[in-house]
Amino acid sequence: IKVEWGGGDQFTQVIWKFEKTEIGNTILTIEEFGFAGSADQIISSALDSTGGFNQVIIALKAFLEHDAIINVVEDHV
Repeated sequence: IKVEWGGGDQFTQVIWKFEKTEIGNTILTIEEFGFAGSADQIISSALDSTGGFNQVIIALKAFLEHDAIINVVEDHV
């Protein structure tokens, strides 16, 4: 899955890759490109995105494995 997101003149590209293993598990890799700003701003943006992606994965796992709908974003705020 490839998306572009952001706002104003700051957009990044995000690629979600799903790879099936030999034993039937799935490896998910998320890569984000195109951060702008100083080194500190880029690091801050990357860390923020990482946390957001983790929350999405947690919510999807709960839904797929337990049919539970959780709002980790609202709960996190």
